[in-house]
Amino acid sequence: MTVREPGVAGYLGRAMSLELAMVQQYLSHARLASQWGMDRAATWLRGEAQGEMEHADRISGRLLALGMVPGASVLRPVAPVRDFGSLLQANRDREREIVAFYEGAVTYCQRLGDADGGAFFNELLAEERQHLAEVEAWFTAYTEGGTSRSQRRR
Repeated sequence: MTVREPGVAGYLGRAMSLELAMVQQYLSHARLASQWGMDRAATWLRGEAQGEMEHADRISGRLLALGMVPGASVLRPVAPVRDFGSLLQANRDREREIVAFYEGAVTYCQRLGDADGGAFFNELLAEERQHLAEVEAWFTAYTEGGTSRSQRRR
């Protein structure tokens, strides 16, 4: 199978960059959380990084199946943070961007009549919406009650 529409290739390449940038950000933020003594949060952030890495792996497979070489463009730098609240806000902002990106990719594929591409991006979209919901739940818990002991320690 080869890709005939350059726009689909562009969405896949950008998706790879977004996912790998999130892996980098979640891992960096997990290390920060660990340094702050927030073991539960660090574990959760590492899990999020793993989820994003799985997305990058699936995108890589899709690119290869379409006859393209996987590659990411320049990755966005990790968002600088000063505390756990700004860490959560940075991840919430990025997850919102990724959700909007995948919504655009699904719409693009639908307009082209690319059902396979639309289904592929729609699966990623559903998973990213779940990631966003988890980040928002942590953010809400943090902003409504501060960091609980369960977020700090195992």
